[in-house]
Amino acid sequence: MTINPRNEMKHAVEFLVVNQDYKPLLGFETIQKFELMTVNTENSEVVPKSARGKSEVTKTARSQPKVRTESEVISVYKDVFTGEGRFEEKLHLEVNKEIPPTKIPVRKVPIALKKPIKEELDRLVKLDVLTKVEVPTDWISSMVAVQKKDGSVRLCIDPKPLNKALKRNHYPHPHPDIEDLLPNLAKSKVFSVVDAKNGFWHVQFRSRK
Repeated sequence: MTINPRNEMKHAVEFLVVNQDYKPLLGFETIQKFELMTVNTENSEVVPKSARGKSEVTKTARSQPKVRTESEVISVYKDVFTGEGRFEEKLHLEVNKEIPPTKIPVRKVPIALKKPIKEELDRLVKLDVLTKVEVPTDWISSMVAVQKKDGSVRLCIDPKPLNKALKRNHYPHPHPDIEDLLPNLAKSKVFSVVDAKNGFWHVQFRSRK
């Protein structure tokens, strides 16, 4: 019986004792049993019995999975890559009725930015990210336009007054720390980094009644 001190795994191992002063060696099967080494069998070398002892060997490789191109992936997963994407659950903002609503006046926009801002607003309405409001509303936040290097604009809002009136959720869902996630990745081999496009656009607001 042999024990691996790293993980206390126990296995019955057959030893071959020789009358020579050699360092002890673990066999290939024993090393695998104790999980001391991971063997990658995607590319292997097969030595036929007739060729043993010779320098030439026959190399074989497992068939590799086909690597899809970007266009193929987008075509297969259209429901994921088409449009901006959105969560099914809608968000409801609870406002403290004791705080009076605030209507921020429209800020002046530089002439050079008027056309890009109009184009971006039309684009977001077409994508169903923004909805035109043509009825009286209690709260109006200020729009802020940030010009990008390519000449387009990023539209933001300044909701400071509204933030003061929002009722906060004191029971948020716990977010696991990286230390809690690492054990789940112990035997993982392939990792991907995914950047969500326009993350805040994925959250829908519940319609007012």
